[in-house]
Amino acid sequence: MKYRLLEAAADAQPLHLHLPEEICAFENLHRDGLVAGTLRTLEGAVRNAVIYGLTPDGHALLALRKCRRERLPRAH
Repeated sequence: MKYRLLEAAADAQPLHLHLPEEICAFENLHRDGLVAGTLRTLEGAVRNAVIYGLTPDGHALLALRKCRRERLPRAH
């Protein structure tokens, strides 16, 4: 989930998150300095997050992952 969210954040901005698993992934990415965004707790303990974009480290990690995937041998 974490890396799918990172890839989605690179394509669409801002990215609004509402599902608990997405918010957990956002918290991990934000804590690691890979995305810029905000986390809000609304009335009734409802939480949502907004990713504004990738940080320079987030762009670098995404580029490394894409490069690695391209280098892996493909099954025939």
